[in-house]
Amino acid sequence: KIMLFLGKLVAIGIEQKSTVDIFSRAVYYDLNYKTLNLGTYSALIEFYFVRKFKLRYLTLGSYVHT
Repeated sequence: KIMLFLGKLVAIGIEQKSTVDIFSRAVYYDLNYKTLNLGTYSALIEFYFVRKFKLRYLTLGSYVHT
């Protein structure tokens, strides 16, 4: 997903959709726009799509142990 604000690219979200869920991999955003809470906005959009497509789950990121 690509987010624009006043015609400028401010965030990019990477998601994977399956038949039962959406897995949100990452959201990258311009720190000059951190007051817009783009991470929170991105999660709300993902919740919307889970309901719209009648999916069962939304996974927000994952932990990678190194």
